Amino acid sequence: METIVNNEDLLTEILILLPIKSLLKFMSVSKHWLALISSYPFSIRRSSNLNSVGAVLVQVDKTPHFRLLNLDSSNSDSLAANFFASNKPFSKTKILQSCNGLLLCCDDSPPPKYFHRFYIKKDDIYTSKKYCVWNPTSKKYTLLPPLLPLPCSLRGILFLRGITLAFDPSKSLEYKVVAVCQCVLFENCYQIQIYSSKARTWRVSVRSFNPQYPVDFLRGVFYNGTIHWGSDVGCFRKIWSVSDLCFRSEDWSGSNLYFDIDQEKLKTLQMPRVRARASCESSLVNCFEVSGGGRLLLVRKYKTASDPQIDVYQLHRDFSGWFLKYRLDLPDRFDEYRNVLFVGSGNDKDSLILVDANWLSIIRKYNLKDKSFEGSNIGWFNLRSAYYSNNLKAKVLHYIESLACV
Repeated sequence: METIVNNEDLLTEILILLPIKSLLKFMSVSKHWLALISSYPFSIRRSSNLNSVGAVLVQVDKTPHFRLLNLDSSNSDSLAANFFASNKPFSKTKILQSCNGLLLCCDDSPPPKYFHRFYIKKDDIYTSKKYCVWNPTSKKYTLLPPLLPLPCSLRGILFLRGITLAFDPSKSLEYKVVAVCQCVLFENCYQIQIYSSKARTWRVSVRSFNPQYPVDFLRGVFYNGTIHWGSDVGCFRKIWSVSDLCFRSEDWSGSNLYFDIDQEKLKTLQMPRVRARASCESSLVNCFEVSGGGRLLLVRKYKTASDPQIDVYQLHRDFSGWFLKYRLDLPDRFDEYRNVLFVGSGNDKDSLILVDANWLSIIRKYNLKDKSFEGSNIGWFNLRSAYYSNNLKAKVLHYIESLACV
């Protein structure tokens, strides 16, 4: 035993094979073990050994219900369904985003009775919510400080229009939060602020910019060091998932805005052409993979006279363009489900995670390559009948266990 402890290389080879829960206990053995398990090289080694797609975290809108579903039935160390309920950072926690084991959350409690949008000091940021970055595995979270106010030379109020978590453990153990704000006294005048887990403060990155077309900053998608936003042109309406960016093709500008986090620059990306004389609804999603950083997919659902169809495009890693990944007819009763999530296994076995749109009670997995449902239902909710009449929606997110510090 002493030989193993004193041999760091051998100790590392053993530790990377252990489940997260065991590693959390071993971190308290000694300062040396804590430093080893928390190190960046150890994180990279452990990520490369993962072959599971993790779990799916489901939260029903306007209810306290969470559900954690393990997509890998061979994983005996399954996550407890009530794990999140007992470790939430707020009494009413709303999960906005999941990013490589970390969750961006806000306090969904109603604002104070005295809070009113027209009674705010000029230096205040218009948001009554508290935000945090939460690691449910380690049961720790960090509250984000208030955003920076406008400088004295400018008059106005900053409205928070969107906030996105960016975390890629394959590149760094540091995470960042990107916030897009708008000055209400200057139409379409926006700024970007960045919070860093290293600095623990906000700083202004892009002081002022004006989008050429309406952009939906509320639902940013993090991919390969960039944050992508969908167009909010014309008659914007959301389908399938609260994390999808959807809009009508006839009103669409043909490009989307994205932010390069390392260069701190805003750029545009040309999108694939829509089929001639076709009406479709489009979504930007990050197809999750434990290793490889995921893939950015563009999903288009076409409304045809017969059965609906979908085209799935994938973005090249160098952002040079898109290529068609799938073109298929949708399965029977597809409209009765909400397309909420893409899951990639790394061996060309992409799947859709579907939630019943009528009752939010059935969760199924649809294999895109085989064009068939995989087995039986992978999960369900036991909601009280009182919830059924509220036209609720389910947010479905990827989740993996992580040792990342917040």
